Amino acid sequence: MSVVKGRDLMLFKASGAAPEYTWKAFGAALTHTLNVNTEELDISNKDTGEWGDSEAGQIKWDLQCNSMMVESDYDELLRSQLAKEVFHIAFAQKSNPGDTGKAPEGGWQIGKGGWEGDSMITSITATASHNDKATYDVTFKGKGPLKDRSKE
Repeated sequence: MSVVKGRDLMLFKASGAAPEYTWKAFGAALTHTLNVNTEELDISNKDTGEWGDSEAGQIKWDLQCNSMMVESDYDELLRSQLAKEVFHIAFAQKSNPGDTGKAPEGGWQIGKGGWEGDSMITSITATASHNDKATYDVTFKGKGPLKDRSKE
């Protein structure tokens, strides 16, 4: 069993057309959080007696990213949100971690596996503390299914 290091999981944005996407990692990321939730449908009724009963409803997902402020990246994301752009994103391991762990020339490359889907930005928040680095948080809300990249 191999434990995945958090620093090796990245958020990538696709450009071009499927299935020949070109992937680019979002830079200066601190954390990524993938949330997948299944709505609960209450199907309790007189026949179920004293015990409640449920079944699965819609599945919804979002991906949250906290990054150090790189103004060009932040501006691109904010413009995209204001334009109501739909993104195809992937949450996957990078395939080229490098010897030092620093970003290689030309950027990170997406590895095999992980998860991908269409999304839109529903929230972007910039934070500029007095004695700290500026950061921003962005939430990508899933539009449709979250697909397993290892099945490709």
